Amino acid sequence: MVLQKSTSQNQRFSLNHGDGLAPWQAYQREKGRFAVKGGGIGVKDVRELGNVVDRERAKIGVFISLEPHRQPMVKEAAGAGLYEGPTGKVPKIQLFTIEELLGGRRPRIPLVERAFKVTGLEETAEQEELDL
Repeated sequence: MVLQKSTSQNQRFSLNHGDGLAPWQAYQREKGRFAVKGGGIGVKDVRELGNVVDRERAKIGVFISLEPHRQPMVKEAAGAGLYEGPTGKVPKIQLFTIEELLGGRRPRIPLVERAFKVTGLEETAEQEELDL
């Protein structure tokens, strides 16, 4: 996954377009939006990310902040619903702190195409001998 900086036309960061774009390949080209905030966060920030996700037709939004999330923020994110991808359902808006990310917690992003195709097993009467 590649995280691309998303900017407005005048090259300034804007939550109106999200802070980042993360494209991935599922059955078709999909994208998620990221918002990264320092301090002074609130439920309005989560709501704005949800609006960006809807307007940009992104499948998920990931809100990353320095401060812990308050209960109204968690409630707003849960109210956004779920995205059903090829590997199941994931929250449409996901909240993370920097501490959580550094601790190993990761966003639930729908599976990128399977790297290997599973094939059937061949049955043989006996194992062939190898020349060593």
